[in-house]
Amino acid sequence: QMDAFLSRDEAELPVAGRGGPEPKLAFVFTGMGPQWWGMGRQLLEKEPVFREAIEECDRVFRDIGAWSLMEVLRAEESRSRVHEADLAPAANLAIQVALTKLWHSWGIIPDVSVGHSAGEIGAAWAAGALSLEDAFKVAFHRGRLQDRATGSGTMLAAGVAENEAARLIEGLTDRISIA
Repeated sequence: QMDAFLSRDEAELPVAGRGGPEPKLAFVFTGMGPQWWGMGRQLLEKEPVFREAIEECDRVFRDIGAWSLMEVLRAEESRSRVHEADLAPAANLAIQVALTKLWHSWGIIPDVSVGHSAGEIGAAWAAGALSLEDAFKVAFHRGRLQDRATGSGTMLAAGVAENEAARLIEGLTDRISIA
């Protein structure tokens, strides 16, 4: 149905149309996993609003964490730690805050913000539910606790319905759970 919608083949769709007079804009803040060495580097170099936002995040975070977000984001690839459980939530939050502030400076302001997993922190900040300081406290403690749990489990994303997943783990529910 998505293919039909994208190709504007309305004959294949059960329902088509718009829900309101104007389209709305949503920012979706991602959870863990997309961080990579070099993320945000070009924007740090070329976009003053982005760089100033990262610098602000770095100042706020230094009062909470024991490391510099700016150093983490500027580290050489061989020394990059952005993928580590204790650093990733705060590094991702800093990028999300800086992108949001950059887009705001361009007049791109969402009607709603939502987040998945650790992205809920950035979404809550963007929606005004958390101050920048509180958002980084949450990110720091999430990373700290996540790091303590490293190696004690794993996660799998499976393209099956919940009832099929439940069938697949029958007899293993003492070791496996559906999230």
